[in-house]
Amino acid sequence: MLKNAEHLIGYTLESCDGEIGQVKGFHCDDQHWTVRYLVADMGHWFRDRQILIPPSAITGVNLNMQTIDINLTKQQIDDIPALVHGETEARQLQDPRDPHRCSSHNLISSHVQGTDGDIGHIDDFLIDLDTWAIRYFIIDTRKWWLAKKVMLSSLWIERVNWLEAKVYVNLARETMKHTSPYTVLDPLNCRHESHRQRRREDWIKAMSHILGKSDNRELLKTQQNDHWLSGTTNQQ
Repeated sequence: MLKNAEHLIGYTLESCDGEIGQVKGFHCDDQHWTVRYLVADMGHWFRDRQILIPPSAITGVNLNMQTIDINLTKQQIDDIPALVHGETEARQLQDPRDPHRCSSHNLISSHVQGTDGDIGHIDDFLIDLDTWAIRYFIIDTRKWWLAKKVMLSSLWIERVNWLEAKVYVNLARETMKHTSPYTVLDPLNCRHESHRQRRREDWIKAMSHILGKSDNRELLKTQQNDHWLSGTTNQQ
């Protein structure tokens, strides 16, 4: 199941012995595009502090109740060191042992740079709740194409530059212009992924024309591992 990161903000965290706080944000891996930690706001439960909870501690997500179950006791949570002030908003966390950890606070609104110029900015991203992998980014392109948001597979991202607040992708602006608009589907599931798969052939033809490909097989071979194009998912 895929879920918008922004929609998970505010979900209640349920420990083994009761409610302990809410989801405040995420720390992500900008190399493998996974969620490293949930930023948990303890509020009045634990002296108004914030801590990091790894996805390995999560036992379930209830979308109807907007709760996330974790297999930690309140005592174990109280023993987790609190985040220092401003760490959740850091552009790049100053930890040489973990240079690819970044905050979702700064990931959202970062500019997306294509091969030939600015495409837009990151408005949100979709998390696979089974694996906590970041599968897609929602790109706001309204600066160039009025009121249009598009989905971008994380596999297209080549690198990130936090000093510039830019995410670089191996796509031209014209290619993004021809992708289908993103419509909020909550929750996004295999039925919606199947619908996206049915539009795959037209999307590839458009890209082939833009990139000057005379044979679509070359493009298919190049992108065979991209689950946005190939439609291979782990959805239940």
